[in-house]
Amino acid sequence: MVTIKATIKLFLVAIISGTCTTSQLIAEQDILSDLYSDLKTADAKTAFSLEREIKRLWVFSGSPSVDFLYEKGSSAFLAGDYATSIEHYSAALEFAPDFAMAWFARARAYTYINYDGPALKDLEKALSLDPRQFHALLGLGQLLEKLDMQALAFKTYEEALEIHPHLAEAKKLRDQIYRSFVKKQI
Repeated sequence: MVTIKATIKLFLVAIISGTCTTSQLIAEQDILSDLYSDLKTADAKTAFSLEREIKRLWVFSGSPSVDFLYEKGSSAFLAGDYATSIEHYSAALEFAPDFAMAWFARARAYTYINYDGPALKDLEKALSLDPRQFHALLGLGQLLEKLDMQALAFKTYEEALEIHPHLAEAKKLRDQIYRSFVKKQI
């Protein structure tokens, strides 16, 4: 149901903005779904290529204007100007509220300025739009660890690894929690 609603909203945005055709939007979603499926069973080398293609599709909003705002936010983030990046991501979200990557990116910026509540809310929104967004799951796990919710963080890393079994950072963080838990049991 969520996918149908997202497709309809993307369709309406595309028609209103005139930036892309319905068939392009549907094709992008179909490709992304196929890539996620392939990623789940890929070997490490193939997974790296699939991940790169998935990331390329994540940053496609369907609107050059929104893409521009997103890129401005990313540039500010990379420069360490998190407040400005949040402003740009927020502007992108005003025009494209179903742009999951912008929700994730803003959440990431919020975590850098210790706004954990807004970060958590944005991660929840990103994952409601794209439940297989493994970087959002990774970010959620890290935030849960920061909030001293180790068991939930562990489970979140496991969920990320179900989608992307070769996600090295998720493996590392999951294993750290596991080792910490085992030490407490001894």
